Amino acid sequence: MAKSDKAALLGILGERLAESYLLHRHYRVIERNWRGAHGEIDLVVTAPDGELVIVEVKARSSGRFGSAIEAIDSEKLRRLHLLARQWCIEHGIRMEYRIDVIALDDFSLPKISHRVGVKA
Repeated sequence: MAKSDKAALLGILGERLAESYLLHRHYRVIERNWRGAHGEIDLVVTAPDGELVIVEVKARSSGRFGSAIEAIDSEKLRRLHLLARQWCIEHGIRMEYRIDVIALDDFSLPKISHRVGVKA
């Protein structure tokens, strides 16, 4: 399997694991892998309290290139906000949202970290 195929598979598996994690915590999935002008939103969900949440999922097979959460820099957050606003406009949603990150490190024994309301 080519390196890019492995990375794509890791991303798909990571997103499915993150979705399962959220569903078990009573989040409701609205949309998966929505593409906008500035990239892709992995998951759009509503939290148990009804809050709109844009979820970025990052999975790392090892810590060789840093932790998954370290991949979320200020530029990535800026793009996520642009995408979130575009998603809200296209769906006629007029409510506040937050951005959460679900990081999965060491995929052989995944450690899930859920960062709520990530700020730059």
